[in-house]
Amino acid sequence: MPDIFPLSIERKSFPPDIFKRNPGHWLSPSDDWSASTDGSQQEQTQSMSRKGNCWDNAVAESFFKTIKHEWLYRFKFNSNEQLYESIQEYIDWYNTKRLHSSLGYLTPLEMEIKLNEISKKAA
Repeated sequence: MPDIFPLSIERKSFPPDIFKRNPGHWLSPSDDWSASTDGSQQEQTQSMSRKGNCWDNAVAESFFKTIKHEWLYRFKFNSNEQLYESIQEYIDWYNTKRLHSSLGYLTPLEMEIKLNEISKKAA
């Protein structure tokens, strides 16, 4: 089963200190946020607002609804590997080809490039 978190980090150019980890040990949703799967402590900050405030998850929840309805419910998967490959294919399409009305009918990649250009001009 592929480790999605490190894979996604490798594909992006994050500042080198944005994610701190012990080699080979990443957090997953099933892990305690402060410890990796082997129990070692991580230098990561938990991102949560006050109790009962659901807005932190709004973007993620919207994405999960979208991927289920646009992609996952259309197929039957015979293995976890097939599922992961299919999800990766969808995410690549979602970020590079799918137009988003909330982004002025740009793809997320086009919006990221546009924002980076604006950021560089402002600096």
